[in-house]
Amino acid sequence: LMDLRKAVKLLGDFSSRTDTTNKMVRELALAEVRVNNFRAGIESAERIRKIYPRWIGIQHTLVSLYALVGDLESAERTKERATNVMLQWRETPANTFWRQYHTAAMNAAILYARGRYEEAEPLRRRALQLATTPIINSKYPHNTVAARRNLAINLRAQGRLVEAEVEARQALLDSIRFFGSKSLHTRYCVEVLATILVRQGRHREAARLFHKLINILEAGGISDDNFVMGWTRYQLATVLVELDDWSGADKEFRLALLNLGEGSALFTKTYLLETSPALAMLRTGHSRDALQLLEKARKAAEQNYGADHDKTVEIYGLLAVALFDTGNNSRAFDLFIKTVPNLLENRAVGAQQKKLVLERYVDLLVRIRGSSIGRQAGVDALAEAFRIAGALQAQSVQYALTQSLTRAALNTPAMADLARREQDARKQIDALESLFSEHLAAPVDQQYPEVLAELRKNIKRLHHAHAVLLQRIEK
Repeated sequence: LMDLRKAVKLLGDFSSRTDTTNKMVRELALAEVRVNNFRAGIESAERIRKIYPRWIGIQHTLVSLYALVGDLESAERTKERATNVMLQWRETPANTFWRQYHTAAMNAAILYARGRYEEAEPLRRRALQLATTPIINSKYPHNTVAARRNLAINLRAQGRLVEAEVEARQALLDSIRFFGSKSLHTRYCVEVLATILVRQGRHREAARLFHKLINILEAGGISDDNFVMGWTRYQLATVLVELDDWSGADKEFRLALLNLGEGSALFTKTYLLETSPALAMLRTGHSRDALQLLEKARKAAEQNYGADHDKTVEIYGLLAVALFDTGNNSRAFDLFIKTVPNLLENRAVGAQQKKLVLERYVDLLVRIRGSSIGRQAGVDALAEAFRIAGALQAQSVQYALTQSLTRAALNTPAMADLARREQDARKQIDALESLFSEHLAAPVDQQYPEVLAELRKNIKRLHHAHAVLLQRIEK
């Protein structure tokens, strides 16, 4: 990132454009956004757009950037501006290809950001088809790699993981052929493929991919204090969590922190608003380290989401475990009481985390049986322990039964339509909440408050619509 900033600064007033300067300008804007410097990336790209208002490449980049930060109104507005410029182009075969490519790719980026993955898919496929033509691919092969990688991401979002894997593997092969095994293009392709393998439950294969990627980065002279290395180690650690390799996960999380930096926006995003690092600390007996981290996480979650949000309650659960492990039974009990009812209903919480929290809660209930803590709260500790143990055991059976009943009900056209609409609403909520979380993780001076307010409003509206649909399905 620092090298790109220096290189772009040396370009001066951008009085002339070449393929090299075009690439540097776009790469700088994308790099800024990847490390959550949203304003810096967008303002950099907007500055160039004003100098070259007819350069479609920078407008296309801006559409992608605005979509990534959740500013969908600006993304739409930029897309329309780009479309108007392209309508003024001379009618030549090359211009026709480029116009269709940019139009398909920009529309797909906006639809994907809205969580409308099925609608985005044919546009992703069209962009890939056009990117592989000699007119585009012979001079700009990165468009082919990016288009195929984006298609793989779209298929992953739809849960079509076998198809996603096929496209991701081809994107990786193309990237190695065009740019070599040590390029950032290749690194992004490996990341996409690994996340698809994780979604398939193939965690060992994903871990091998990340280990191989770390070896490639080390061979290329990338040190542990480099962002790319840090982020790769962080992703490896999250896979090792799924493999129950707690010591390996804890080691990789700590190495990743050398780069991500405590107190940074990325630290908030990866160590405070995500619970895997604290979970690894608790599982490896580093309870005091986990307690310090989770106290910070609690403050960040309460500030960003509020005390009643699922993400905040999830952090409360692990904080309760850390308090119990470090001997603060009274405060741990208060948090368990607040957390466990939500945890039993929340299927978004990972099985490893849920199991740890509920097991520790039962341990605490046994420990405080007959003590003043339970009496003051009006809780029969032994009866509550048996209830939690039974609920934990029954969950998998209950879930299987619910799924079976739901599948039977979906045989009617009306119920099938309701289920489809419920799934669409859920996808849109997930997409907007992902954008919201990404934006919140940025430093305050890099955020767009008006975008966050609009995302909050849309998320609340979709949650209400989703709740209505669920009520109708249950009836």
